[in-house]
Amino acid sequence: MDLMLVLILIVIAFVIVRTCFVLTKNQKDNRIFIGMALIAISLLSYPLLVPILSGVKGLEGTASLMVFNFSLLIGGIIIFVRGFFK
Repeated sequence: MDLMLVLILIVIAFVIVRTCFVLTKNQKDNRIFIGMALIAISLLSYPLLVPILSGVKGLEGTASLMVFNFSLLIGGIIIFVRGFFK
């Protein structure tokens, strides 16, 4: 059951990053802005969501949330860097 939460959160992070890639196709300035926004969201949402998932799933929920935010952070960095090169 705990693996299911991690997989669901990773799929959600992948869908968010993929949607940002598709919606900012050939828009250099928007990609840079969206990349910065994803980085900020990944860093700021963790402290807000920890009480929710740690209350429900305990340590597994917190670890799952860390993986989700790390996935968003990596996706935001990739989008941000890609905005400079294309």
